Amino acid sequence: MDYDTYEDLQGLWSDLEAALALVLTHPGQVSDVPQKVLQLDAWLQELMAHDSDAGLYLMYQLAAASTPVGYSASHALVCATLSHLLAQSYRLPTLERNALVHAALTMNIGMTQLQNQLALRQCQNRPFSYLTIQLGLALGNLLWTVLIFQFFAGDTTDKVAQRLMAIILAHGVTFVAALAWAKYQFAINFRFTPKRLKLGLGYILTLGLPLLLHGLSYTIKGQLDRVLIHQRFSSHELGVYSAGVQVASSLTIVIMAVNSALVPHLYERLKSQRMTVMQLHRLFWLSLMVPVMLTAMAWAMPSSLMAWLLGSDFAQSQYYVVMFVLAFSLIIPYLLLVNFLFYHAKSAQISLCSVISTLVYLLALWVLSGVSLAAVPYATIISGVVILPLLYYYTLQVEKDKKTP
Repeated sequence: MDYDTYEDLQGLWSDLEAALALVLTHPGQVSDVPQKVLQLDAWLQELMAHDSDAGLYLMYQLAAASTPVGYSASHALVCATLSHLLAQSYRLPTLERNALVHAALTMNIGMTQLQNQLALRQCQNRPFSYLTIQLGLALGNLLWTVLIFQFFAGDTTDKVAQRLMAIILAHGVTFVAALAWAKYQFAINFRFTPKRLKLGLGYILTLGLPLLLHGLSYTIKGQLDRVLIHQRFSSHELGVYSAGVQVASSLTIVIMAVNSALVPHLYERLKSQRMTVMQLHRLFWLSLMVPVMLTAMAWAMPSSLMAWLLGSDFAQSQYYVVMFVLAFSLIIPYLLLVNFLFYHAKSAQISLCSVISTLVYLLALWVLSGVSLAAVPYATIISGVVILPLLYYYTLQVEKDKKTP
């Protein structure tokens, strides 16, 4: 391919990314969003048909170069392009292929600006800013949902629409606040190089499958209990159980937000060798005290507070809140170890640990769900405990490998 052709293709891909960014960022300004998505898809197919290898290269170049349109549109374009290629490889029917590509193109609609702000702060190693945005979004979601449900009546279908409205409002308000804040903070200067592209593609190809298994295991542990218990217990019992899980799950939002904000700093310390395995293990053992303290705090909450928050019918949810606070807070020592292993490219070992933990969870859930609903939370706790010594062992192996000549 000559230089002029390369420049022309690069310009066409940039134009496609910019057009997609407009749809994702300002869907209200697009007269016919479904038709526009069809046009973007046709544009994508035309570019890939011209030269799929060059298209893949240029698409990753745009994603790596921090283009003015921001992270979110680049992310959607990457996913749509990969979906198009995979649909061809697996010979998917046209309807399935279109559904996959269109979902990838539009998955960030309405939240693009906020995602750009979060990505910007994480890359700039600003944990306080990142954490503030995440917590503001979570609190905004809760407040808008409560307000809209309180002042607007309707059936179940209306509630779904109202919940979507609350999510959009929370993202919008949080973005406006983050954008105003960003005006005083950033000046990004990122230069693309082929070496960075090669490194990024290498990470995607080598980490992709293990990370898929890791993510699948995490999803199973978060959802499968509802599948097994929904026919075994009464609606009231399930409501009490679900209320406890939802209250406790707010803890995971805080934990994951803090983790996302601090990971760049951990990696920086590992890179400069200011964090050793011994120091990491010391933090790990100290972090084991956090689940104990958080569980004690949840247990000490007066039942009247739970009745006030959820209603008198759900006062019994406190037991499940306590149990799931313990289960979810085990994520803290887990993240310490898993982030260290991710830094050292041990994704295969992480996936193995996740699969083993998930198998233990499935076995425990199957047994305990037949005992009582009160025993079900122990499955999550057991699986969370089982994975810790496995990850700890692999961190020791990393240090051993370093010392081996």
